[in-house]
Amino acid sequence: MLKNDLKRAILSWPMIFSVVLGFVSIAVGMIAIPIANSLKIYFGDTSDITAEEKWSLIYNGLNKVTLWDFGHYYFFLFIPLLCCIPFATAYLRDRETGYYKAQIIRSNYKRYLFSKYTATFISGFLAILIIAVMNLITISIIDSGDEYRSLFYADGALLADLAATHFNLFVLVHSLIISVMGGVYAVMGLACTKVTRNILVGLAFPFLFYNFTAYVMNVFQLYLWSPEAITNFHSYAPAMAVVHPVNIILQLLVLLVLATIIFFMKTYWRNNDEYV
Repeated sequence: MLKNDLKRAILSWPMIFSVVLGFVSIAVGMIAIPIANSLKIYFGDTSDITAEEKWSLIYNGLNKVTLWDFGHYYFFLFIPLLCCIPFATAYLRDRETGYYKAQIIRSNYKRYLFSKYTATFISGFLAILIIAVMNLITISIIDSGDEYRSLFYADGALLADLAATHFNLFVLVHSLIISVMGGVYAVMGLACTKVTRNILVGLAFPFLFYNFTAYVMNVFQLYLWSPEAITNFHSYAPAMAVVHPVNIILQLLVLLVLATIIFFMKTYWRNNDEYV
């Protein structure tokens, strides 16, 4: 059953749509933001610098490190949505079509739930990982020379040394972190579809939760517990907050445990001898 669900999740149009949408969001940030910054520098009130210095600033914004950050301007905001598209709503869709009955008959209810849960996490993980790796391949084509140039990395931040000396390896580690986040938020979407019995809510809630929680935490300066501490840990200046691995692990673990408990409690509750 798990093999079938993984095939449905990974080799599917929703997975392709999620990957394409994610890569488009990266491309928009990677193209639109540098262009806007370049126009602002060249045509803005910069009479105190020469034309040569203007072009130097513009060129500095086109190195692969900075472009990688520009590409994430929109992508990070949409991760909680992108990870839910492939399979987070499959549980509810199967119930609405009656397909779940055929699956349970071939196995049993416990395996059926485990299969849906596992396939949802893996599909959310892979959707984000595929997008992140495609982004790494794209920026690797850009030759930035040996000089490390970026304004987005704070000295003393988590993995700052790795980012400065082995950028591609840093990107791989970062990609794995946000991919795990994708798996966790996909399970959150799964739990939401079960509680609300609404596909749109299952897709929208993780996205709204991430962005609203990030806004509230930033307002109250609780930066370590903002969801952005997972995606933007490398840009947190020590004066603001230093993100430690435990902050990331605790955030993801708490969300995963809560979503898991909600999903399995709701699915094991019976009503008139029918699984709900």
